[in-house]
Amino acid sequence: MDWGLWLAVCAVLVAGVAAVVGLWMERDPRRPPRWAYSLSFLIVLTTIVTVATSYADNLQDNQRDAAAKDRYDDLKTKAKLLQEGNDRLEEAAGESKEREEKMQEDIARMLVKLNEMAKGSADTGLQEFVKTEMGAQSRSNEQVVSKVAQQVKDSGGDPDAVLASVLPEQELQRVKRSLKAKEERMDSLLEKKEKRKAREKEADDDAKKDRKKKKDGDEKSDRDKDKSDKEKSEKDKSDKEKSEKSEKDKAEKEKSEKDKSDKDKAEKSDKSDKAAKSDKEKSDKATPAASAPKPLAPPVPPAPGSSKPKAEKKKDK
Repeated sequence: MDWGLWLAVCAVLVAGVAAVVGLWMERDPRRPPRWAYSLSFLIVLTTIVTVATSYADNLQDNQRDAAAKDRYDDLKTKAKLLQEGNDRLEEAAGESKEREEKMQEDIARMLVKLNEMAKGSADTGLQEFVKTEMGAQSRSNEQVVSKVAQQVKDSGGDPDAVLASVLPEQELQRVKRSLKAKEERMDSLLEKKEKRKAREKEADDDAKKDRKKKKDGDEKSDRDKDKSDKEKSEKDKSDKEKSEKSEKDKAEKEKSEKDKSDKDKAEKSDKSDKAAKSDKEKSDKATPAASAPKPLAPPVPPAPGSSKPKAEKKKDK
């Protein structure tokens, strides 16, 4: 189950729950509740069907993707097997070609020796045998005639004269045309093969370059990421150190300012105390008599024969 299906299921469930809640919130209480129950059942049923349909569609999509992947893998495997079969056929054809060429060279060497022996011999039967064999080889296997011409040329002889002596002119011209056409076809096949090999090599080189480029890009991205992480960590560290230093400087500055303000306050309080003390001393010196206490008058003795004072009499009353 992928994220798309999860999102779809969650959205459908949220919509269904919201519909049911809204239905019951907006229901008219005067109406019978059976209609609300029926609509709630239909909403829940619709939600379940929608979720099941989404899940079935997701399963179908996954099966389709899996089938497409299997077909692609099957085609890829068949193409690989076909290419391996072609390579084996080419290898077998090359080995068969080598054996055939070796056999052709052996037959051509034998015909050249027989031709030399027929030239130095007076036996007409041998000469006729050489001519018959060369004619048969020219009709069935023209490559033998080409090998014969090549061996004669390598030994320093004239291949055209040798072939003209053992083959009719018409047959000789036909063999030359056929050999020329075969050489052209072989050259075109070899050219196509070389081009195919060059394309394969170029594709392999491009793939290697892409892999190397991707690897270099990944390494570069990793280096850049490590470098950025390192720079970020260094920057965070320097910012942290700066912030700590600024906070420390700020705390020291506040402390010094506080100490200075406390010192100023203490000095001001000392000055004010001194000023108050000096003012008090001055005021005390300026008014010494006013500040001195007055002497109390001596009590007057009562007159003889008199009774208690009026206050005492009043008190007694």
